[in-house]
Amino acid sequence: MKKKLLVLLLIIAVAAFVFAGCTPPTPSEGEGEGEIEGVVVDIDGAVELNGRTYVADGNHTITVTFPAPVANVNVYISDCTGDYSKQLLPYYYGNPVALWPNADKTVWTGSGRFVCDVCYEGCYEPTPCCASYVQVVAGECEGNVCVSVPVIVDCGKPYADIKVTTKDCCCETCAIVLKSTEGKEDACGSCATKDCCGDDCSGLASWQVDLYKVKNVKWEDYAQFFDECCGISPCAELVDSCTGTECPIKCETKCLDAGIYFAVIKLEDNVGKKQTYYGQIELTYDTGCNVRYRGLCCDVKATPKVNCLTTIGTCSDTNPCVEFLTQP
Repeated sequence: MKKKLLVLLLIIAVAAFVFAGCTPPTPSEGEGEGEIEGVVVDIDGAVELNGRTYVADGNHTITVTFPAPVANVNVYISDCTGDYSKQLLPYYYGNPVALWPNADKTVWTGSGRFVCDVCYEGCYEPTPCCASYVQVVAGECEGNVCVSVPVIVDCGKPYADIKVTTKDCCCETCAIVLKSTEGKEDACGSCATKDCCGDDCSGLASWQVDLYKVKNVKWEDYAQFFDECCGISPCAELVDSCTGTECPIKCETKCLDAGIYFAVIKLEDNVGKKQTYYGQIELTYDTGCNVRYRGLCCDVKATPKVNCLTTIGTCSDTNPCVEFLTQP
């Protein structure tokens, strides 16, 4: 009798839920996974390449948009170690970003700094291409990470090692050819080579080679190419220019008269990091087409202001002018 009564009461309870519209809720997608739907994180200057987000090191505006008003929003940028940890890192493992809301508190904006070198509980060696997480915490997430966005931080610059040769124009003049060189693939005696041109993180986006001429200058007058602020002298005349979007670099100028020329090589990667090299070139026709060249550095704080290098560019993202520019 008691068993029948219990079954009857259960049937009545279920019927009551059905007629009252109180059927037990089904968990929505994403619930219980530590993130909420509809949160959009935008990082100014970030680019997506092959399904990954890249950003240059430095300060960037971060905008977080919520589907509804929220309070107590916090954003942390994790150290750039490549650790794709899903959990919120302790405050000393990440850099907090101050955010300010719009009027209805659905859009929060602030500025965060992305770096490649970290130092806590011992230091890590800086790497030119590492990963950070942009982690968003808000009141409605009850202290958990609302959304966590992996970002690859590009701290390296594009690079190229430029070799200068000539090409016979078959009319008693020659063209100057500037092209990226090849170097050994490794230091183990391998015969494999690689092109000394590129960017080791987000990738090379573009290059430009500009060739200038300054009238009545001699080989030792290289400093005349620069103005007092290390910009290009107004006396320099643009002779020819080449552009491209990938390696290897190869720029073949028009046929030129003998004389002293100056080259400016500009490189830019996909996140906007830039590298610039300067070179001096002398073209002569004593016995056919002959050329000699060298790299140039300019620093307004140095004495002398302009210095010469044996190469134009390098096979790494470190500008060969660094040693000269850091001298007292």
